[in-house]
Amino acid sequence: MLEDILEETAHEYGFTPEELIGRDRHKNISWVRQVAMYNMMMKTDCTLRECGDLLGRSPATITQGFQKIATERER
Repeated sequence: MLEDILEETAHEYGFTPEELIGRDRHKNISWVRQVAMYNMMMKTDCTLRECGDLLGRSPATITQGFQKIATERER
């Protein structure tokens, strides 16, 4: 399920899942990666660790990305 969300989010924004998993910190890729984090956390019952393992990020990074998108959605 997490892989499906990653793939759908990547393709929706014109990236590949591999680009989102990669280490590139360019603003556009980072933002889409954070959208994927948000979608994974909202649409599944995955843990921060599971989401982080898929994206190669720490649970703290997943939390930060999730909160950033959640805040933007509130605006």
